[in-house]
Formats: sequence, C-alpha cells, structure tokens
Amino acid sequence: MESLLILLISISISISISISSISAFTPPTTYFLNCGSNATITFPNDYPPRNFTPDSQIPSISTTETLTINPTTLSSTSPSLYTTARLFIQPFTYTFTVNSTGTHVLRLHFSPFTTPAHNLSSANFNVSALQTFLLLASFSPSTTTTIKEYFLWLDSDEFQLTFTPNSSPSLAFISAIELFTAPPFLIDNTTEPKQVSRLGNDSNIDHIAHQALETVYRINVGGPKITPENDTLWRTWTPDDDFLFSNITTTVEAKTTTDKISYYAYDKPRSTREIAPEFVYSTAREMNISDVTRIANPKINFNMTWAFPVPSGYKYFIRMHFCDFVSEQPLSLIFNIYIGDLSASQYFILGWLTYQTLSQAHYVDFIAADDVRTSGSLKVSVGPSDQSNSANVISSIMNGLEIMKINNTVGSLNGTFNSIVGTSVKKHRHVSLPVTIVSAAAAPLVLIRNERMEKVNYVIQLSLQVYKGSYLYRTHITDTCITN
Repeated sequence: MESLLILLISISISISISISSISAFTPPTTYFLNCGSNATITFPNDYPPRNFTPDSQIPSISTTETLTINPTTLSSTSPSLYTTARLFIQPFTYTFTVNSTGTHVLRLHFSPFTTPAHNLSSANFNVSALQTFLLLASFSPSTTTTIKEYFLWLDSDEFQLTFTPNSSPSLAFISAIELFTAPPFLIDNTTEPKQVSRLGNDSNIDHIAHQALETVYRINVGGPKITPENDTLWRTWTPDDDFLFSNITTTVEAKTTTDKISYYAYDKPRSTREIAPEFVYSTAREMNISDVTRIANPKINFNMTWAFPVPSGYKYFIRMHFCDFVSEQPLSLIFNIYIGDLSASQYFILGWLTYQTLSQAHYVDFIAADDVRTSGSLKVSVGPSDQSNSANVISSIMNGLEIMKINNTVGSLNGTFNSIVGTSVKKHRHVSLPVTIVSAAAAPLVLIRNERMEKVNYVIQLSLQVYKGSYLYRTHITDTCITN
C-alpha cells in the first residue's frame, strides 16, 4: 500500500505550482558550467532556474582537449548537459573568481562516454581543491552519470579546482561544474554539532564549516525521491526504503501531511527551506507502539534504525530533520536518538525546540567518530524513551537525514595520503587545515553576480487526495511537482 501511495503521488502530481511570489535564495557567487561545449543548457523548471554556460571562457592551451559527442549517437533520453566533456591529458587547474566568503557548494558531474579516440570510462585521476583538500583519488567514474557534492570554506577571492590524470594513457575529464555560495546558516561558524564517540573528545572538531565535507547520503524519510526542481539548492533526496533496518516493519509507518510546514528563522538553528524543502518535512516515518502490542509484549523495546555503508577512517557530519505533524499535543513526543549503539540525545522533546508548535521544521547536528561504525555501516536510530509510556502515542519520528564525510587529518576525503601536501594520516588527531589560495595559470572565468534577495517566511499548500478503496491519503505539496 505504501509503495502504491508513493507511485500515485509521483504520477498524479504532474502540475507546476506557481511560486513566483516567494523570494528564492540568490547566491552572490554562482557558476554553472557546461564543460567542453559552446552551448548554454537551461533548466527552466528549477527554482531558481539554472543556466549551464560554456566553460570555454578559459583560454585554450596545449594541455587540454575538448571532446564533443555526435548527438545522433545518443539515445533520446540522454541529458543534453552530458553530450560533451572537457578532457585533460595533463594536470589542469580551473581558477574561479569568487565574490563571497564562507561556505560554498561544489558539485562535479561525471558522465563518461566513448568516441573512436577515447573511452572516458577508462579515465583514472585525482581532483583537488584550494591546493589543500584532496577530493578524489584514483577516481574512475562508473558507466552512469555520477555527481559528487562538496562543501568548502572560501575566504579569498579565488577558488582553484585541479584535475590530475593518473592512468597511462593519461586521461581525466569533467562534464559539468556547479559552484555557488551556500545560504547563511546552512553550514557556517555557528554550526555546533554534538560529538558522538566511544573515546569522548576523539571526534571533537573545531569549526566544522572550515573542513571539507562530502555528501554521501541525503535521505527523504518516508517519502518519494525529491529532484533538484523541487529544492531551492538543486539537491536530490533519496527515499529511505533501502536503508531502513528493522525487523518489526508493522510498527514503522510512512506518513504524509497536508498541514502547513512552518519555518523559524529568528534563532539558531535557523530553519529555512534552504536547510531542507517542505517536501522533506511533509513526510516521515513514525514508530507507533499500539495498546494491543504493549499488552501482548509489556517489555517491548526496539528502535527505528537506518544503516548506511560508509568507508572507515573518517568522521561523519550527520544532520537529522524533524517535523512533528503526527502528534496531537506538541510536548507529547519524547524519544531517544542513537548513532551506532551510542546515545546521541536522551529525552529528545521536539516540542520544546519548536516552541511548542506542531508542523514546524527543525534539525539537529552531530559528528560521529570513526569508532561509531559497526559492521562497515553507520547506523542512525530513534526509539522510545522511558518517558514514552502512554498507550497509543507516537514513540519516535524521523523526516530527513543527511550524512557527510569530513576530511581526515591530512585534508583528504579519499585515502590516507594527500599528494597535495605530501602527508599521511596520524591517528587520533584532527587538524583544521588552512584554506589558502595560490594563483594559477588558468585565467579567471567571467563571474555571474546576482543580488542577494532577502529571505522571508513562507508557506504554500496544495492538498491532493488520492482514493484507494476506503483509504484517503493527503500529501503536502509545495513549489513544483515531485518527479522521479
């Protein structure tokens, strides 16, 4: 029934909702590059719309070569953004002029293809940023499109991105690049995640915003896939079904709401649609232990758990999203949060954090040490506290989840050796690496400057009713439609 609901919602919501009256976040620094092409690719359904312009503004030099696929060789479903790529046969550095300081979002698109002269699937290369952080090492893209997302702190007027081929014959490539200023309060100097570690201060990291972060999971709990068209930061949120780790599925239910989702932007942590869109907060999974189950199993005690395979050797930044639209009273929802088998927060009362307001967005941040992993996975759980003792009450809830890898002690997000700084990892020590910029040979790209628009509180609601037998489902919808 749940999968049928998600399918019906995804198919039925095929209309666009007008949101022109809402001020979208406009980054002061924005680059959307269609690499190796002379054409501009527009995504008009995005909000705000994105225009990927040619990266050919960089002067042509002997160490670079641009490949273009003949469109007649592509299937009708191939995205036009990925019909070209910029190919590197020697180390090459993009240098971007930056008009802002603070956290910036970097997305790298890799979509390999084959021409008579080159097979991009055989490429093997490194990617580094700011001449400090190693983002990818010995990277060989899969045969399908891969998008890597990073968060980097910039405090200079230049940003450098370097591609270094490893293989013989030497080959590296990039299909598209996104670089833009992150919204205030997304991840900045006010971000203060709680540390979770078996060794106490082992996971302590000062100024998480000054580390390099790589997004490894972004999950919409209890709901369908959310595409970039429905996220003002053009993110993709994946359904949680493949990660739900529970042997008692009858008490773990997916929920949706038609309630208006409210945001609170006057105190930290500030909640805005740039933190997560309404779609995330409008769906959830709840663990509801019924009165019948409690009577039959008076000592019943279990958690709702998600398991995410992650590599060892790193700490992880975890952001959990909550919105209580299932309770009747704002202070009735009391539960515990666990990371691995460790307690991350006991007696978590969401109502206190949302000023006793139901259907209000909220998020909580943690840093998990490497020793929290079990069996190669990072597990996140919510479950009843000893205060959740009333019959027929919702014992726990989750709406969304993000997991980001944090660079290790040598500034690497991929391996224990950083060829940029020439050092290896030393255990039980974390260093805040300097974020410095060195001039590069590549000429700056033309900067697209936009005025920052003041964010405002907003609520848009459209109710959709889907009938199936005697069941009535209501889904909260905002902005544009959800499409898979």
